[in-house]
Amino acid sequence: KMYLPLTVGADGAGILTWAKPEGVALEAGNIIATVQLDDPEKISKARLYQGNLRQQILNQEKKLQDDGPIEENVPPHLVLRRATGLLENTLDGFAVPQDQRQRALVDFQTALREIRLARCEIEEALAVLRGRLPSGVDTDLANILKKEPISAEQCLHILNTHAETNPTLPQVAAGLREVLHRYENGGLQARASGAVLELIRRFLKVEREFADGAPLSEIIARLRKAGNDPERIFHVCRSRCMGQDRGVLVLELFLALNSLIKTSSSKHIAADFAPALTELANLRDESSSAVALEARRLLYQQTLPSRDDLVSRISNVVHELSQETQSSKHNKLVAD
Repeated sequence: KMYLPLTVGADGAGILTWAKPEGVALEAGNIIATVQLDDPEKISKARLYQGNLRQQILNQEKKLQDDGPIEENVPPHLVLRRATGLLENTLDGFAVPQDQRQRALVDFQTALREIRLARCEIEEALAVLRGRLPSGVDTDLANILKKEPISAEQCLHILNTHAETNPTLPQVAAGLREVLHRYENGGLQARASGAVLELIRRFLKVEREFADGAPLSEIIARLRKAGNDPERIFHVCRSRCMGQDRGVLVLELFLALNSLIKTSSSKHIAADFAPALTELANLRDESSSAVALEARRLLYQQTLPSRDDLVSRISNVVHELSQETQSSKHNKLVAD
């Protein structure tokens, strides 16, 4: 039998009255004793806050010293990490000033277009593995990293090949594999689409709770019944209160997504976003109407042929008509 003695102190002198007998089992939240203070005035009592908490937070944010613009010599993966953190805070319902959010969005897109991003993220993952990887793996990866652009597929092939003779390698290099998978099947464009999709899924994680348009009180009761912990319920409520800022950010992410799809030569990028866009398009809550409408527009846009497809179709039709015209003239000359 084990026990843990705990010392409970009081801020003032008084008469102690036990509410629980010695040796009884305790649960979280149980009152074990009360104290009747000799001088109750020394204890400050909690008062209900009557101000505007959100406005106070925004005012405090404005007073904070600005971090300043991103320096040119800062590695792109650190720029991306900082920008992603601010965007995630917005999606999680925290008050982020509009100018900081706009700058973070610009930094987010700029870092994802930086050709050095893959090298920086892979080298950072490799830095913690120095001395833990077999010499053959380290040498083979170093040879791949000398080339531009870096091939994530070749790096993964090296890890898979050495894992056949080293069973512990997959566990040791799990962090490196996670980074390499971000660049698999598309390189930098695959990394960018994955980063945007991750933010959109973060938005959906909360909004799908309100997809049927139910009021907040019903959503809370539903979450409690499903066994969600208080922290998760508070996260949903906090994010919901900042719904306007979150919706604006997702609309801005749609612009980045549209640009990615147009400039990408890989069709799987558009296919990866289809399930998330379909779920967003089916949101029926009034506060998400703008996001749902834009998601429908993007889905409809994907059903239309691209500019290259239209040019190819028109060229084929013109070529077929030209051949038919030449064949018709040839037949007429033969008949004459």
